[in-house]
Amino acid sequence: MPENIRQVLAINLELLLIKKGWKMADLARESIRFGEVNQRTIGSYLKSDGGAANPTLKKVASLAACFDISVSELLDENLGKHKNIDAALLKISMQSGIELLSESHVITESSTAVLLDNLNDLTDVTVIVLNDKSGKSQTMTLDFLAFLNNRNK
Repeated sequence: MPENIRQVLAINLELLLIKKGWKMADLARESIRFGEVNQRTIGSYLKSDGGAANPTLKKVASLAACFDISVSELLDENLGKHKNIDAALLKISMQSGIELLSESHVITESSTAVLLDNLNDLTDVTVIVLNDKSGKSQTMTLDFLAFLNNRNK
């Protein structure tokens, strides 16, 4: 569980960026419409220690608007835990992702076959992890996704 509101902001921004498929630059660009928040400031808000910068209400409101949510939702430590992940939609999404990785030659044909053969199990495990209401497995998942995202930069 986050220790303070800055950690909640960091976790929620990372979750929302991942959901949108955005990088910090994309969020900074989007924020221009709502009261610009620059990429450096966003980066400081994303630091796992809550960041060095103290977020202003104006900037938090701008970021919330970028995601079409309220400030209270952006600062809610239960963001992303209220809705259950739909297994059927997740399976379709995972299958599309695996096929895209294969077509892009990021993974081999044999790896593609293994992943597709185990897609039901992968989907089931992912749904369990993402629907975990304690937040422990969701935090680990976010950390892993952030790691992969940073590795691919």
